[in-house]
Amino acid sequence: MKGQVLRPQEVPAMVPYNQVQSARFGRATDLSSDGLILAVGGNEWNVSKGAVVVYAYNQATNGWEIRQTFLGNSDHEKLGHYVALSSDGNVLAMGGNRAPNPDRPGENYHGYIKVFQWDAVAGQYSQRGSTIWGSHGDFLGARSTRLSSDGTVLLSANDCCGYNGQKKVDVFKFNGSNYVPYGDRITITSIRTADISGDGSKVMAIDASPTAYLYATPPPPTTSPTPSHSEPV
Repeated sequence: MKGQVLRPQEVPAMVPYNQVQSARFGRATDLSSDGLILAVGGNEWNVSKGAVVVYAYNQATNGWEIRQTFLGNSDHEKLGHYVALSSDGNVLAMGGNRAPNPDRPGENYHGYIKVFQWDAVAGQYSQRGSTIWGSHGDFLGARSTRLSSDGTVLLSANDCCGYNGQKKVDVFKFNGSNYVPYGDRITITSIRTADISGDGSKVMAIDASPTAYLYATPPPPTTSPTPSHSEPV
């Protein structure tokens, strides 16, 4: 085994997590390509505010050390439902899929995704670009949040849009300042998960049937995707 077993009790900021309802520490995980950076989400920490903890492996001590901890701000925000790392672990994406956008009162369940870049000089992750907010009822990132290998292409698979039952996949690309929409939204009647290739050139979404749908980025405008194959996966 590489290093020690990781538990929320060992994270100082997460010690007072809700003892009645589990923090679900480990609900989401991602690992850098060299296996030395680990991101862990616990989306029900502290009344489901949620938390994300990033660890760096210390080869000299054979132990995992906390690189940075992120805590949700509002009850039922569910930060850490998904996490994603670039191959080198220096770009980190996370979201709170039930958070309401404070700029849009009267609505709910927008969800957000934030992307961070590791700053070696400061010794911390700093936000890269603006926060990406979903629309009313999007539950942004509730089904999947993924990054390309270099962290410049971001995928979000959303649980619901406008309460009309349709599930949607959004792709964003970093333009040097912000992650901006890259192609059109992919609309699917149901979705289990979605992923993006390492080079960011392909998107796959899997529906509840289950059937896989494959797209080249940027996704074309479509409401009736063509399956990549007809056999169930």
